[in-house]
Amino acid sequence: MDRDSGPSNTADAKKLTARSAARAFDVLEYFIRTGRPARTSEISASLGIPNSSVDELLRTMAIKGYLAFNKDSRRYSPSYRLMALMRGLESRFFGDGRLRKMLHRLRVETGGTVIMTAQNDCWLESIAQIQGPWRTPPTSQTDKTWPIVNFGEHGWQPATNFAGALLSLHSNSEIIDLAVHTQAMGLAPKGNFVMQGLIEDVRRIRSRGYAITRRDDVMPVSSVACPMRIPGTDVAVAVGILSNDLLGDDASARKIAMTTRHVIYDHCRRWKDAA
Repeated sequence: MDRDSGPSNTADAKKLTARSAARAFDVLEYFIRTGRPARTSEISASLGIPNSSVDELLRTMAIKGYLAFNKDSRRYSPSYRLMALMRGLESRFFGDGRLRKMLHRLRVETGGTVIMTAQNDCWLESIAQIQGPWRTPPTSQTDKTWPIVNFGEHGWQPATNFAGALLSLHSNSEIIDLAVHTQAMGLAPKGNFVMQGLIEDVRRIRSRGYAITRRDDVMPVSSVACPMRIPGTDVAVAVGILSNDLLGDDASARKIAMTTRHVIYDHCRRWKDAA
C-alpha cells in the first residue's frame, strides 16, 4: 500500500502550491469586491472552488492572522493585520497615498475622468479610476483587461493608447518579446510577422511623451495617456484622461497631455525629495 497519499511527484506538488496561492488571492479579491463578511459556502459558490478547498484555505489564512472568523455567524472577514500589511506596503512602495493624491489633482486640473493602468505579464489592466463629468460607457477600455499588444488588419500595434504609453517605457527588444509571448499565449496568430510598424508606433509615442486614441480615423480624440515610473520601485503605469468635452482635437489633447505630464513630474519630484 502506498504510504503517501499526497502529490505523486515534485511537479504535482508545485502545481498544487501554485494553485493554492492563486486561490488565496482570489479570496482576497472576493472580499474587496463584495465588501462584507462571508461564509465558506458563499465564497465557494462565487469563485467556483470546491467547498472543502475553500474551507481549508480560509482556515489557514485565519490561523496566519490574515482573516478573522466569527464563531457565531460562521463568517470570515479580512483582519486588521491584513489591513495594516496593505497600508505598510502602500507606504513603502507607493508613497502612502501619494498616487491617490496625484490622481485627484489630475481630476481637479483637467476636469476629466482619470484612469491608471498597469501591465500584468502580457495584459493591460485598469487599477484605479476617478470619475469626472463624462461617464465612461460600459464598453470602454477602463472596464476590460486587454493584451498589451495585438495583431489586427494593420499588423502589430499597441492595444490601446494606455498600452502604447506603457510600451514606450520598454526597449524595442522587450516589445518584440512581448509580441512573441502574446502569440505563445494564444492571443495572436502564430507566424513571423514584421513588427516594424509596432516599433515605429511606440517610437512616436516615446518621442512625443504621450499617446492618444480616437474612435476612428475621423472622430475627435477621446483619451490621452502618459507613462509614469513610480519612484523607488520597478513599477510602471500609464496615467490618462478621458473626456469628450476636453479633448476633441490634437491641440486640446496636447494641452491636456502637458498638464498630465506636469502633474506626474511634480509628484515624482516631491516623492523623491521626501524619500
